[in-house]
Amino acid sequence: MGNFFVNNALTRAFWGDEAWTALISALPLPDLVKTTAADFHPPLYYTLVHFWMQAFGNSEVSLRLISLLFWLLAGIAACFFARSLNLSRTFRLRFAYFVWFNPFLFLYAFEARNYTLFVFLSVCSMWFFYLLLRSPRPIFLTGYLLFTLAGLYTHYFMFFLLAAQYLFVVLFRRDLFKHFLLLAVCFLLLYLPWLPFFFSQVKSVAGGYWIAPLTPNTVWGTVETLIRGEYTSAFSAGLLLFFGVYLLLAVRTAWQNKSLKTPETALFLIWFCIPFLLPILVSFYRPLFFYRYLIFTAVPVMLLPLFWLASATKRPATPGALLIPALFPLLLLAAYLYIDWLTLSRNTRQLFKPVLAEIHAQARPGDVIYTVLPSFAEVVYYNQYDGAPLPVKVLPRGLQQASGKALLDTYVRNNYLTLEDLPPFGRYWYLEPGPTFRLVEK
Repeated sequence: MGNFFVNNALTRAFWGDEAWTALISALPLPDLVKTTAADFHPPLYYTLVHFWMQAFGNSEVSLRLISLLFWLLAGIAACFFARSLNLSRTFRLRFAYFVWFNPFLFLYAFEARNYTLFVFLSVCSMWFFYLLLRSPRPIFLTGYLLFTLAGLYTHYFMFFLLAAQYLFVVLFRRDLFKHFLLLAVCFLLLYLPWLPFFFSQVKSVAGGYWIAPLTPNTVWGTVETLIRGEYTSAFSAGLLLFFGVYLLLAVRTAWQNKSLKTPETALFLIWFCIPFLLPILVSFYRPLFFYRYLIFTAVPVMLLPLFWLASATKRPATPGALLIPALFPLLLLAAYLYIDWLTLSRNTRQLFKPVLAEIHAQARPGDVIYTVLPSFAEVVYYNQYDGAPLPVKVLPRGLQQASGKALLDTYVRNNYLTLEDLPPFGRYWYLEPGPTFRLVEK
């Protein structure tokens, strides 16, 4: 147990994408924006991390605390959403618990990446969207604009959620369509500064990228991940089966209580279905990275059955009829808590951290580190970790347009490192993903 407090999902070493977050966020703001513009990500998350690092440092724990903060806020936002749906205090808390402890969402609460910020903004956008449909008050309009726009500046899949919201307006609230057209103009105007970079990135992806074509296994695997998380365990299949039974019982409860045909049910269904289906359709033309980018759709998957089960408590019912909404969510939550404990205690990879520590312990004056694009961010981050960095050179091979290439270009341009082939003789350290490393002396 003592080792758990030293080595866990919060304190473990960064892997490539997290190190990428640390390096890009450490850049001066103009370089940060230029690098994200040349890569495939909007700049808001990295800008927040940039200022966070100035106040709290760039350690693994510090950068992951940002994700934990937005994970907590996402659950709180879901709780307030449930309040707006006039659900009981019990179901308000369950809305929060299932956002917090869904294994997929819980996992990324401990990664220094933009996913929990994206989830938080998507929940808030849907919450204020719902409030705005009920009452066009200025505070609801402002909240909807701010959270949705922030989502668009955080992750491009926010456009799919925006499409879902506008489809809901077309199908169920045509009386508000003109008002939402004006809102669309506002979104366009406020997104204009980033729009040229967005189209440039779309063109770059269309020109060739590392993402594999979408397959039925990818789609089904994403559905599984939304329900049980990324990591498989001995009871993963049983958990999926239990969730299926739980969902069917929730549908049955909603049918009995006449809540299947409510606008709220349609809202939750569209919230999941449209952002899930649109990337599939786009992938027939150009493959998109799928399951992690759809992390925000785990929220409606968790909340819709709870909303249906809550309907059983709004009508007179026998104790037996109330057993399902009381017992099944608790059993599922218990299973999720067990998986989350495994995630927290077993996700302890150290990767390049001990490798660089060993290299620094054995290094001699004049030693140089050579590495490749897929591992350069981790190598650079941990090379600086103990305050005694060695020169880093990246091999000029395999530099296809991929996430990380723009950051490498910026670091080369700013003379933080250089591109260079392996020398024919001399002493140097060679590091590759894995991690693997060797000392070369010739």
